[in-house]
Amino acid sequence: MIKLCYNTNGLRSMPLFNALDAVKEHGFEGVELSLHGSHLHPFNANADEIKSIKTKLEKTGLFPACIATGCDNLLSDVRFEPSLINFESDGRELRIKLLDKTISIAKELGFRIVNFASGFKDARATSKESNKYLVEGISRLLERHPDIILAIEPEPDMFIGTTTDAISLIDTIRHPNFKLNLDIGHVYCCEETILENIEKSIPYTVHTHIEDIKNHIHHHQIPGDGDIDFHKVLKLFVEAGYNGYISVELYHHADVWQDALSRSHRELTKVLADLHLAEKSTV
Repeated sequence: MIKLCYNTNGLRSMPLFNALDAVKEHGFEGVELSLHGSHLHPFNANADEIKSIKTKLEKTGLFPACIATGCDNLLSDVRFEPSLINFESDGRELRIKLLDKTISIAKELGFRIVNFASGFKDARATSKESNKYLVEGISRLLERHPDIILAIEPEPDMFIGTTTDAISLIDTIRHPNFKLNLDIGHVYCCEETILENIEKSIPYTVHTHIEDIKNHIHHHQIPGDGDIDFHKVLKLFVEAGYNGYISVELYHHADVWQDALSRSHRELTKVLADLHLAEKSTV
């Protein structure tokens, strides 16, 4: 059964505990906790803070679906840098340290999935070198944390930018706890055979981001405001028996967070209800 959660990167205009309350109050079953300086930064969080977040999660009853590490300024003023494929080894080590600390926090909070992106390819490195850096970094984290699921998210224009790139990497590493964080909007931005690529990605997918997209531009729209036919897309998930979380990601709408929360939940809940009714009628 597909369940909905909300990514706190769309609620950065308020304190974390207020954000968790807002997610719960708008009917979402789970939460995707996004790293951010004002919510949770692995290098700054102490034991008391982690304990208080865990207590708050338990109080709200929100399922801890995933921790997202995609915030662009966690490590420097250069967006998303240093990454796992940074040309400098010290840079790569800093990103690994951040992910390692995040994974440890995820375990304490009860999250079983941590997602991340590859980063942008450095012009000084070949594609072969970039891939080597990426495989080595991921493999080290998987070896150190065999009890957590790492999910790679393809990001527009990054080294791993499409579902095809991500699936190839997953097939290369071949670890049971290395999977795909599918982003439906990113597929619409960057890929041509959209429904086919989503369908082939679902067996690799452990967590899914959802937002609407208009005119193939990478700007996260509230579901219903763009061009995506969510009936067609979510039907693929229902037919595949996907039972993970689908996480609404609307960081472009933090200033209208109430509208974003209420409309996205209403739109997606209706689509899923229609699909499940249709499924029952054919049984």
